[in-house]
Amino acid sequence: MARPGPVPDALVNTALTRPQILGIGVSGGQLRSSAYRSPHRGIHVAAALPRTPRQRVLEASLLLPVGGAVGRWAAAHLHGAASRARTGADLARLHPQPHERVVALDALWAEGVATPAQVCAHLDTRPRLRGAREVREAASRARPGVRSRQETRLRWLWVEEAGLPDPLVDERVVDLDGHHLGTPDLLDGEAAVVAEFDGRDHLEQETTTVDNVRQEGLERHRLTVCRFTGLDLRPRFVRRTVFRLQQARTRGLEDRHLPRTWRVER
Repeated sequence: MARPGPVPDALVNTALTRPQILGIGVSGGQLRSSAYRSPHRGIHVAAALPRTPRQRVLEASLLLPVGGAVGRWAAAHLHGAASRARTGADLARLHPQPHERVVALDALWAEGVATPAQVCAHLDTRPRLRGAREVREAASRARPGVRSRQETRLRWLWVEEAGLPDPLVDERVVDLDGHHLGTPDLLDGEAAVVAEFDGRDHLEQETTTVDNVRQEGLERHRLTVCRFTGLDLRPRFVRRTVFRLQQARTRGLEDRHLPRTWRVER
């Protein structure tokens, strides 16, 4: 493999297609080095470049056909704060399903586009906007730091379908000495139940190994870990998923009398 070498100035703050990069003198071997990463097929950027929302929009925009345009949260991010809040409100109110409104607002919050408070402030300026009430309801259920849309959908099942208490979201769990045990997607602190959504990246051997080690660490401290995939969120399997969540909480509550050897670090 070629040595990384210096990244050309033309690539320091942008993304280019493979032909463009080869055209400025970077070899194919250098592109495969640790100095570069490829966010999309045929698109390359300097590995050290932070993956900010604006950078992600730039990378994806290179895949657009002639005359294409970015939309949804990406379009919102490229405009000013007021426009972002307006776009956030529109994205949420146009979803016919209540849980997808929450998904939209979680994603906008996580990407740094607009917070639920900003979206609601925009709604205050348009009190007669159709769907405003539904957006406010979704905003009250949005949470910061959510790492995926599927995680939001799993949280919806947890609360709305399984009838369980609102979980902690992406909170650090440590042992009593402060050693990090994991940052679960969802955590029932009372019953010591963890729910993790495993996306496609979790199928990679390295990621699976890390997941297994983390799960064993949580279970050594008597936390019940439930893992879910996209299949578990499909309508035909929702009843089974709800049953698993409810059973996990029931089992966890039975052990409440045991000494707790973990805590949530805030």
